[in-house]
Amino acid sequence: MSGITFACILIFLQLGFLDAVLMTATHLYSRLDFDLVISSRDALESTMPYTFNRVQIDRLRAIDGVARVAPLDIGYKQWKNPINGRNRALLVLGIDPDNNLTQFDSLSGDLSLLNHPETIFVDTKSRNDYGFKFFLNHSDHWAQVGNRREKVSGSFELGPSLRYDGSILTGGQNFRRIFGSYSTDITSVGLLKLQPNSNIHMIKEKIESILPDKLLILTKDQVIERDKRYWLVSTSIGYVFGIGACMGLLVGIVIVGQIMNADVSTHLSIYATLLAIGYPKLRVMSLIIRLGLVVSVLAILPSLAGAKVLYSLTNLATGLPMQLTLQRVITVSLLSLIMGGGSAYLSARRVMRADPALLFS
Repeated sequence: MSGITFACILIFLQLGFLDAVLMTATHLYSRLDFDLVISSRDALESTMPYTFNRVQIDRLRAIDGVARVAPLDIGYKQWKNPINGRNRALLVLGIDPDNNLTQFDSLSGDLSLLNHPETIFVDTKSRNDYGFKFFLNHSDHWAQVGNRREKVSGSFELGPSLRYDGSILTGGQNFRRIFGSYSTDITSVGLLKLQPNSNIHMIKEKIESILPDKLLILTKDQVIERDKRYWLVSTSIGYVFGIGACMGLLVGIVIVGQIMNADVSTHLSIYATLLAIGYPKLRVMSLIIRLGLVVSVLAILPSLAGAKVLYSLTNLATGLPMQLTLQRVITVSLLSLIMGGGSAYLSARRVMRADPALLFS
């Protein structure tokens, strides 16, 4: 049973990693309150810092059904850890505090503070390497972003992803001070909030007809799906974790197969007796298959416990949102039954092909 338990834990881990990747790939947009988003076609996923002329989104305010238009600036800078002095790259988000479409968890501090120069909020769900928790006990402390000193006046919660391990939030004007050459005429993303009961598809088509070809407009669901597809298809992430899950299934089949073969060899005389006294072959086969299924069922609970522990340790170490969902439990349970039942079937064929008289020799 330990073999199939190990295989189930391996599958739990691979599926957990894959799901965490997809969650972190889209969690930025899940923290934003918008209906349509405009970005450069060159940006293959949300946090790629491609820019376009801001006038392209400013003129959309006049379109019927558009309630609000907000720019979102995206970039990456070096951050100096206030505790050990080490530098690490992080994500820098620039927003208009007076036209805010963010919905960050556990926001601490008044967003209007971001209108002030040299003011930032830090993401307390970032990896510990950034030393952000230092600011929980030292409010209005100064930090270094790139070659500039910034005052930490608040915090929010976003969390790391595969592209970045930490992030900060600042106002649009201060974003340009941090990056220097970032013009006031450009932005990375345009967020559009529509009026209630607006026809999102008609408005999307209308805007699409007036946007230049280098820009792309998507709904919230479409941009989330694009980001998931990028990480699954355009990178090795989906392939690696998919292969890992398949390897777990293969390991389980091999291990259970060895267990069932050993059991069949040990009890060959019993199976031979059953066949000799007239038991149907299918009934004997069903006994062996049921034994394999019992082993699979008994392995589910310990594998659940093991996966829960490893999920918690991974979350603490990396910040990845490893969640043991009901759907994943059902999936792995079914795979466990397939491993046990399939291996038992292969072992049972050995008995079915043998001559009962020869099994006593």
